[in-house]
Amino acid sequence: MSLGIDFVIYSSILLTSLIPIYIFREKIFKFLYKTEDFETFISELKKHLIINHPSIDFDYSIIEKTKNEENPKTRQTLVVEDILMQFAEYELNIETQHSVNKEFLWQTYEADSIPQKEKLPKDWLRRKDTIWKRDKSKCLRCGLKVEMNDAQVYIIRDIENGGTYHFENLLTLCHDCNRILKSEDLGKVIKSLNILDDLMHKVIA
Repeated sequence: MSLGIDFVIYSSILLTSLIPIYIFREKIFKFLYKTEDFETFISELKKHLIINHPSIDFDYSIIEKTKNEENPKTRQTLVVEDILMQFAEYELNIETQHSVNKEFLWQTYEADSIPQKEKLPKDWLRRKDTIWKRDKSKCLRCGLKVEMNDAQVYIIRDIENGGTYHFENLLTLCHDCNRILKSEDLGKVIKSLNILDDLMHKVIA
């Protein structure tokens, strides 16, 4: 009976001492939690960017610049915002593109390459598919792999400025890059890019 009472007493003392540790565990182990979560976040972020946007050489100096930020989620968000701005401001050196082998051209290709009354040529989908294959099914700005139906066609020299629908004047872009290059208000467009959602999903709460 004495052993039982001693066990209850010691157990109560031990439990009482553990309660404050449990309640304040996040503050007590704050440094450990923050470091592990942030490192995991950075690792997943870099992996995602390398796989999905390999053509852009991102600068990760923001990691060092935010090292004094105590709130883990705030720090991660600052990193995402910096990466997002780099993505949006990345300059693409747009040049005349390669054509395709003549064997892949069709009889009306040349005639339909000349713009007619601001309408797309009747073989537009065929042209889109051909340049998508020429560009190896990826965005020529960021390197994102895109399905043909999701690919966007960017016209290098505007039709209004004398451009045509020849393959040399067309290139494949992803949805985000196409919106960025065509935008007159980059700040507004940034908030609705797909990459923003992709990166924010990496943030560890």
